[in-house]
Amino acid sequence: MIDEIISRKKEIQAIQDLKESAQSEFLAEGVLVKHTSFIEKRYAEELRHKVETFREQTKTKKSIFLTMITAYGLQKNEHSNAWVQNSIALNELFTPLL
Repeated sequence: MIDEIISRKKEIQAIQDLKESAQSEFLAEGVLVKHTSFIEKRYAEELRHKVETFREQTKTKKSIFLTMITAYGLQKNEHSNAWVQNSIALNELFTPLL
């Protein structure tokens, strides 16, 4: 458990470093269901549309990273691998970091 917390803390620091470098934009998508979230083809298309709309509206040239905030985690599959760079479950938001 300690190793997981340390690993997660390093991952969060890496995300903060990317954000501070001003070379990237972060979008968050929240999903609240009573099970592990799963991205199907149709939902992947919705995510693609949201990212492209953000890019068009902001006229950003920066890299865009999509982060999923879920109740019970995100199940990995071809669609989540293609569109989601980071994911975090609600219980991780409330885990004390040492």
